[in-house]
Parts: sequence; structure tokens; C-alpha cells
Amino acid sequence: MLDNWKLLSVIAIGLWGLWGFLAKIALHDLSWATAQVYVVGTHFALIALAVAPRATWGWDKRYLIAVLAGLCSGLGSIVFYKAMSRGPASVVIPVTAQYVLFTAFLSFAFLGEPVVARKVIGLILGAIAVALLTS
Repeated sequence: MLDNWKLLSVIAIGLWGLWGFLAKIALHDLSWATAQVYVVGTHFALIALAVAPRATWGWDKRYLIAVLAGLCSGLGSIVFYKAMSRGPASVVIPVTAQYVLFTAFLSFAFLGEPVVARKVIGLILGAIAVALLTS
């Protein structure tokens, strides 16, 4: 059951939806930095307890790429929390969720993922959504 990527994706959507909602509530009374420390601290503790025992450890190009991904994720999280503390969650979250446009472009250009009309239309609709939300 939990090997189905579509089901896992739906679960992630629900959890991330709750995360954004709860983070915005926390930001009503906490600074962006304080809220982020608690959220990321909890995130780290969960990963340490649930996932780290299953990880392989080493150091080569594969691990360096994972570290770079972590740096991008962490920096993105810092900027996201600053944006959430200054803007409405109903706009900040959908706009920042459009990182998929950037990821898709990089995947098409450098990973050889196929560019098909359905995907391009979906990406264009995502860009239109951002334009509508921010205008």
C-alpha cells in the first residue's frame, strides 16, 4: 500500500497542506525565526528517529549532491518562512509551490526527462495560477 507513489503523493499533499496552515497560525505569535527553529527541529528529530537508521553513510559525489540538495532545501525554507511571516498563506504557499516549474525545466534540460505536451500544458497552467494569485 505505501509503495504506491500516487498514494504517497496524496498523503504528502495533505501533510504539507496542514504544515503550511499550522505554520501560518504559529507565525501569528512567533517570529519567523522562532517558528522555523521549532518546525525544522521537529522535522530533524523525526528524520533522525525514523529514517536515519535505514540510511547508508559515506562520502562521494552522490552524498555531495544530497548535501547540496539539503542546503538548497534549508535556504529555501529560511526564505519561505520570511515570506510567510510577511504575506498571506493563501498566496505565499501556492506561489512558492511553483518551484516545480524550475525543477521540471532542469529535469527536461539536464536529466533527459521527456517533454510532452501534457506536461508543458500543466506547467503553463501552474504559471498562470501564480500570475492570477499575485495580481
